[in-house]
Amino acid sequence: TEGTVGTPITPTEASIQATLGQYVDYVNVSDFALAVDIGKPLEQLSEMLGYRGALVVDTLIQQGFDAAVSTDSTSSVQVPDGSFVTRAVLNTAVATIRGKNGRPFAGGRHRGIMHPYILSDVANDLSANGVLDVEKHTREGQKWIEAGLAEDNEIIPIAGIDFVMSTNVPLIANLPASGRSSYATYVTADEMMFSIALGGFEDVPDESNFKANIYQFAPSGFDPGGEIGGAVSYNFKFVVTPRPAGSGTSLPFRRVLSVTAVA
Repeated sequence: TEGTVGTPITPTEASIQATLGQYVDYVNVSDFALAVDIGKPLEQLSEMLGYRGALVVDTLIQQGFDAAVSTDSTSSVQVPDGSFVTRAVLNTAVATIRGKNGRPFAGGRHRGIMHPYILSDVANDLSANGVLDVEKHTREGQKWIEAGLAEDNEIIPIAGIDFVMSTNVPLIANLPASGRSSYATYVTADEMMFSIALGGFEDVPDESNFKANIYQFAPSGFDPGGEIGGAVSYNFKFVVTPRPAGSGTSLPFRRVLSVTAVA
C-alpha cells in the first residue's frame, strides 16, 4: 500500500562445523653432520620438508572433495569401462558445474587436478573434436602438442579448465568393475571449498611448497654437549570443508573416475 513500509527480507545463515587440525614435523641434524657435510644439509632438508608439508595440505583438500561426494553423489561420475577421459568428458563436467551455478575462478576458467596417466589418455585421443584435433589448428596449440600437452606440472587448458598434473590422486579399486581400478580427476568451481589456515602459510615460495623453519642450536640444559647442531620443522593448523549444503544439495565440482590405457 502506498505510504506503508513493507516487510524487510530476513537473511538466513548456514553454519559449518569443521575441526582445525595441527600438523607438525621436524628433522634433527647432529653437530657432527653439520661439520662434515660439504653441502648445506639444513637448507636441503628444508626443501624436502617443505614439500612434505605441501603434500599434507594437498591430501587434505583431496579428501575434502572425496567426502563431499557423500553430500552430492551426482558430483562423482564413472567413465564406462573401455573408455577414457576425453575432451568431451571434460566438457560435460564443466557444463554440469555451471548448471549448478558454479562460478569460474578469476580469469574465467575452472580448475582441476589430473594424473599423468589420464593426461596420456587425453593426448592419445585422436577422435574428431578431441584435444589434438582442436589444438593442431593453432600455433600455440601445436607447441602444447609437441610438449605432450604439459609444461612442468601445468597442463594445456582443456574445456575451460586450468589443470595441474599430480600423482597425488586416489586410485580406486574395483571400479568400474571387479579387478579394475580408476584414477580420480577433479574439476571445481570457485568457492567450492572453504578453509582455515594458521601458521606456515604466510611465506610460500614460488614452488608452492612450505618454507620450513631452520634452527641452529648451541649447548643447553636439554643438550649440554651440543650434539644437536640444528633442526628443520614446520608447524601449521589447517582444515578444509565443502561449502554449506544440505543432504541432496548440488555442489559445484566434478570427480571423474576413469581407467587408463597406461596401466
